[in-house]
Amino acid sequence: MSYSRYVGHWTFSQGFLGTTIND
Repeated sequence: MSYSRYVGHWTFSQGFLGTTIND
């Protein structure tokens, strides 16, 4: 699992999904 930045918030997402919404 990785931390992803989404709408200015840090959300817990799976590695694959995390890299997708990393931008």
